Amino acid sequence: MTADSLALTPETLAQHEPFLRAVVRGLLRDENQLQDAVQETWLRALGRRPRSETTTRGWLRTVATNVVRDARRGAARRGVRERAAARAEAIESTAETVERLATQREVVGAVLALREPYRTVVLLRFYHDLAPAQIAERVDRSAATVRSQLARAQAILRDELDRRVEGGRKTWMLLATPTRSATTLGVPALLAGVGVASLVGFTTWSVLTTPSPPRATDSLVAAQGVAAAVETLIEPAEIAPPVDVRSRTSIAPQQDGKPGDASRAAKRAKLGRLDVHGLLDLAVQSQRAIRDKLLTPDKKWLKENAALLELPNTGVCRLVSGREDTIPLRGGGSYYSFATLSHSYDDEPDISYGQGALGSGFYGGSTGFFLELGDVPLAELSSSQTRPTWLPEERAKGWDVLWSPITQDMLRDSEFRSSTRELTGGRRTQVGRTYLLRSVMDREHDHLVALRVLERSDDAVTLAWRILHAWPMADARSGNGPREGEYPDVPDGPKWLEDLSVDQLTDLLRRIREHAQPKLFEVPKDLAKRYAKATKTSEDSFAVTGGIARILHRGAWLPIVEQRGGGAYYSFLERDNEYNGYAELELQQDRYSSGFAGSDKGYLLDLGPLPFESLRTVLKDGPPEDLTERQLEAWDFLWTVRATVDDNGRRKLSDADRSRAGKLGVDRGVPALLGNTYVLRAARFDNHDHLVVFTVIGADEIGHTIAWRILKSWAVER
Repeated sequence: MTADSLALTPETLAQHEPFLRAVVRGLLRDENQLQDAVQETWLRALGRRPRSETTTRGWLRTVATNVVRDARRGAARRGVRERAAARAEAIESTAETVERLATQREVVGAVLALREPYRTVVLLRFYHDLAPAQIAERVDRSAATVRSQLARAQAILRDELDRRVEGGRKTWMLLATPTRSATTLGVPALLAGVGVASLVGFTTWSVLTTPSPPRATDSLVAAQGVAAAVETLIEPAEIAPPVDVRSRTSIAPQQDGKPGDASRAAKRAKLGRLDVHGLLDLAVQSQRAIRDKLLTPDKKWLKENAALLELPNTGVCRLVSGREDTIPLRGGGSYYSFATLSHSYDDEPDISYGQGALGSGFYGGSTGFFLELGDVPLAELSSSQTRPTWLPEERAKGWDVLWSPITQDMLRDSEFRSSTRELTGGRRTQVGRTYLLRSVMDREHDHLVALRVLERSDDAVTLAWRILHAWPMADARSGNGPREGEYPDVPDGPKWLEDLSVDQLTDLLRRIREHAQPKLFEVPKDLAKRYAKATKTSEDSFAVTGGIARILHRGAWLPIVEQRGGGAYYSFLERDNEYNGYAELELQQDRYSSGFAGSDKGYLLDLGPLPFESLRTVLKDGPPEDLTERQLEAWDFLWTVRATVDDNGRRKLSDADRSRAGKLGVDRGVPALLGNTYVLRAARFDNHDHLVVFTVIGADEIGHTIAWRILKSWAVER
């Protein structure tokens, strides 16, 4: 929509006069001022246009709010002058006003910084003045869930304001809620109220998908100022257990005594009464407890290596393998970085551990070189390149390589790779042995580390380490922020989690996921009923050719999802959400894609929001009407392209087809939009090849609901 098309005409405005009067009446509640405010709104609306694309009613509502605000400002200024003449000492100082407004700005900032679903329920409750039952109906959740989310939001806000405002809770409570001695607020409070209402109101329109009709109570914040809003917002609300609104450190009720097993722990947590957010929090807290128990070195190793740990750039670490589904880090604690001191695969890992061996090759190439030194205490090694006299001659070459400058060009050079092959690859470790590791991570770090094995098993190893030398890295990158699997907003867990063993915590995590599975993946009954006929498999088909499925936002629910990949994938062949060789569709950052393991295996075409008749045409194998020339060419391409098998047994497209796919844009991801219909051709999978049409029929904070049908299948050449 262009700016010109947003201009308002008198005829257009006249159609909305009843709506405008209702809005103004709700803001003023004074019939004597109603007509003046309506006329002033007409004049302002005709004299300007919206700054951006918006609805006419939304624009009129904004103009009317500004008119009433200006009128109130004028009245407030007159009142201030009158009160100042009578009692000047009652007016707060400029410094006090500035301090209070700054605090109120922090309140607004904290509200707008809330993550979903908390921000939406807070705005609906305290800006739109909706009751929890009304909010539940609007966002399609239970009232108990809404009350729980409101309570958690209030707890988050209290903690956030404690952190933001100097002086803590007493300060921001006092400054954000000015004293009112009469029903009419003073100018500072009124200005603060209008400012907060405008900001929060604007955000509400951007967050909510369904605008509400005008209500007198919509002006709650604007009319009463920030004081009443803050008082209501920060006080604990009536909620459904098991959420503890007094503290963010626990989402389950505290009880005396230690749990005897995971079954009792599950009962203590009352899993059946937790919504997906409560289950997610408890799962993350359980994973953290497992992480701390498994990755924290035994105290005896810290004590025995106390002298080493007094030296710079030293430490003791523990790695485990086979824990990807229980430790909240990518790689499950089997990686470690001596640069970042992190166990995450995403955080510059130097080493990995699995099946009793250390490795140092990541991102598809070898970046680490190992040299065994034997039984050598780390404290005896120096930062000198000079070969020690005790080093065997057969290891001298390896020593020189590890101490020499190594560039990325060298790593790509076939001759260099051949000459250093014996230094790369995994190393079976032995207790009491020391190893040198040269780790060269492109644009991250380059250093030489000495490692000594303190204890090991097939699924865990404890190492003492010391960085001997570091080389400068050109264009080194800084931290990348939160990574998949990290949930910084989840509070600390209840104390009783610490009393559980790793096996008990693992069993508790399994029970949590069992409770979460239906909440995450069950298709809403109304959608299942509405689209059952369109997705029904024909009676003459031996295979299922249609259905309704859920696909989750990638990374958002990993701790409570049983399936590999966190439920962010879907296979129309297997009809499941596992990340495996059959997965064809991925949902990530509100985009659909069909490329896995570094290659594009499927091709996507976005048909946009199709009318029902056009969708019926698609289901009958025909192109919908009104396609653009590019869309029509892409449609034909998806129906006709065939992959061939190369000498290595991999399915691929011809150079011409690959170039055509790139020009048509079907080899890239597409925006995932509610109501849009897509066509996916699974052309390069080893085990199947079919054309699928699917429509996004539902979208929420958890993921998308899609209705799909397989239009055609092709035999796969083996």
